[in-house]
Amino acid sequence: MKRTRPRWQFSRHERLCGMEVIGYHRDVNCVWMALSALGLEQGLVVGLTQLYWQGGPLSQVIEAQAVALPQHRFSRNPKPSTALLAAVRRGKERTGQFHVVELGPHQAGNAALLSARGTLPFKGPWLGDFPSVVQFLTDLGVAMILTKHAFLFLVDVETAQTIHCIQLICDIVFTTVIDDDRPHSLLGVCRSGKVLSISICPDALWQYLSHHPASLSLSQRVLQLVGEIPPR
Repeated sequence: MKRTRPRWQFSRHERLCGMEVIGYHRDVNCVWMALSALGLEQGLVVGLTQLYWQGGPLSQVIEAQAVALPQHRFSRNPKPSTALLAAVRRGKERTGQFHVVELGPHQAGNAALLSARGTLPFKGPWLGDFPSVVQFLTDLGVAMILTKHAFLFLVDVETAQTIHCIQLICDIVFTTVIDDDRPHSLLGVCRSGKVLSISICPDALWQYLSHHPASLSLSQRVLQLVGEIPPR
C-alpha cells in the first residue's frame, strides 16, 4: 500500500484551543471537513465543532458535541448531496437538539438547500449525558445518535425528528464505528471493555413505523428494504 505524507488542511479555530479534540470528519469529496472538541464549563461538558469548506475557504464554529458529513439523496432531489448532521445538548437542559443542514454547492436539478431541526428527549438521572457520536445508515436515511451513557436515538434525516430512543446498556460508550460486515449495524466500545453490537432490522423498524408514523419518505425507504415496494 502506497503511503502518503499528511497534508495540512486548515488551522484549528482559536475557540477550540484548550479543548480536547475527539473527532475529525470529511465528506466523500473532501470538500467539507469538521473538527469536534469537548471542554468543561461549570462542571458540564460542552462541545464545539469547526466546520470548514475548501471551496471558500470558509471556517465556522458551531455548538455540537457530535457530527457527521454523509452523502444522502433527499426525497425531493434527483441527486445526492452532502449533509451536516449535528447533535448537541447544552448544560442541564432536559432536551438536546439535532440539526440537519444540506450543504452546498447547490446542484442543478435539486431543490433549494434544506435545513431542519428536531429535539432529542434525554432520559434518566444523568444530567451530564451528551451526544458522543452520530452515525448515518445510508439505505435507511436514519441517523443513529449514541450518548455517553449509551442512550440510542434513531432520527429521520429528512425531518430531523426522533423516531425512537432506548438505553442499550448501563455503561459508558466512548467510540463507535460502522460494522461493514453487517447491514445497518454499529460496533461500540464501552468503558468496561465490552464490545457493543447494535443492529437495526428493517422489518422491525417497519412494524414500529406502522404504529408510530414518521415521514412518508422514511416509510418508503424502509418498505423498499423489506421488499414491499420496488425502488424508485
